[in-house]
Amino acid sequence: MYRVLYLLALVVLPIVTIANPRKGGKGRRLPPKVVLVMLSTESNRENALLKAGRKADLETLKKDREMVQKLTRADFKAHFDYCPAYFFFDTNLEAVKKKQFDGVLFTADSGSAPANAVTDTNFLIIYYGFPTWQTGRNAMEITSQSTVGGKPNGWGFILNSHEMKQVGYIYWLRTLLVSRAYLKAFGYESNKFDIEYMPLAEDLNTKLYNYSGGKSSTNKDETENKELIYEEESRHRKRW
Repeated sequence: MYRVLYLLALVVLPIVTIANPRKGGKGRRLPPKVVLVMLSTESNRENALLKAGRKADLETLKKDREMVQKLTRADFKAHFDYCPAYFFFDTNLEAVKKKQFDGVLFTADSGSAPANAVTDTNFLIIYYGFPTWQTGRNAMEITSQSTVGGKPNGWGFILNSHEMKQVGYIYWLRTLLVSRAYLKAFGYESNKFDIEYMPLAEDLNTKLYNYSGGKSSTNKDETENKELIYEEESRHRKRW
């Protein structure tokens, strides 16, 4: 998929849509205090391969799964500091939707999340995949750059409310133009299955800082955060 998107990236502008809903009919959706990143276990595909006795493909699947989970955590640890980011497996999605976080959430280093990691419903559930058509009613606008009509054009981060309703998506086709070393360090594509990860944590980080007016949810100094935004955006410009 990287090879196909690379050609598209030469002519397509970076796409980011996180549209603007009115909370209760008024105002903007609040910036998240926490993001919860869902990691795929590929459990359905694993069970299918087990039943079919495809041992070689099963080992490939396990390797792909572990690499995507590892690189997703590494990407957020290296490039995301807007707010705390915790992780959970997709097999625990129902527990997360019910706000049952004990023993479910963990850190980028695989440690247990603190007991007070999530204190209310002001958080985003994020996962890497292909988004659905974005409607304005459920959306939050982080940037003016968006697709016409909200139609997604590729894989990326899908942003969801605490009710698991899609509120936006982020993908940058021009990310394909970054250095090979950057993609090798944080990106991955399976040679067998439609499993991949494109490093987008830094883009999400910058968009959230911009959306919140330069304020971090961790209560950092506003001026310091505005400088951080400039540094983040400068690094992007240097990559192209």
